[in-house]
Amino acid sequence: MSNYKKILLFMTPLTLLFIFLGCGSKKSTSSQAGLKVAEAYGVNNFDKVTAIKYTFNVLKGDKTVSRSWIWKPKSNEVSLVKQDGNTISYNRSNLKTQKKNILKIDGMFINDNYWFLFPFKLKWDAAIKVTDKGLKKSPISKTQSKRLVVRYPKEAGGYTPGDVYELFIGQNNQIVEWIYRKGGSKKPSRIATWEDHKSLGPITVSLNHYDAEKKFRVWFTDVAIQQSGSQDWIEAK
Repeated sequence: MSNYKKILLFMTPLTLLFIFLGCGSKKSTSSQAGLKVAEAYGVNNFDKVTAIKYTFNVLKGDKTVSRSWIWKPKSNEVSLVKQDGNTISYNRSNLKTQKKNILKIDGMFINDNYWFLFPFKLKWDAAIKVTDKGLKKSPISKTQSKRLVVRYPKEAGGYTPGDVYELFIGQNNQIVEWIYRKGGSKKPSRIATWEDHKSLGPITVSLNHYDAEKKFRVWFTDVAIQQSGSQDWIEAK
């Protein structure tokens, strides 16, 4: 198992511009339904979080890759914790001055954090458009769910302009399943569940994602946060 191999499952337009830069400081074009999802995960409590750590794991085919991170959102400092215990740290506020190896690491960080904190972006990302499409059966479990379509504008540029996410929302306003369409393609690029929701201090996160055949999986381990005024790590439960 490697925790330093570059596997990027998807990248989104505007990610480098909006992700984790001034979280919540810009007005999103998200619908009220989208904001309710973000609020169900605790977006309004995120300002209490001073540090997050987790290990991102992905099973894709016969390969399993793991990467461990520590992120301090208030200072935007990111640390990749390698298997030998050494860390590579950098600050996302000055990416233009970073070396190429740091930019590659930052791409991994962005990818992994998108899986971890996507619901929060329904409020944070200023450019998205969220549309409530009413009730529809989810693609894997076939349960009747509210369907929200999240679009990133094509004109924004970035890695994959025009990305689309279809979110299937349960009665508690949490994501049950999603469909990712790279560049807005008609054929789904990734379909996965959102399972194993846990409280992580003042926020909520999903720790497990599977495809229909369970040949693909993303999961998170060693998850914990620090809150304002304390150096203690609070684990997910």
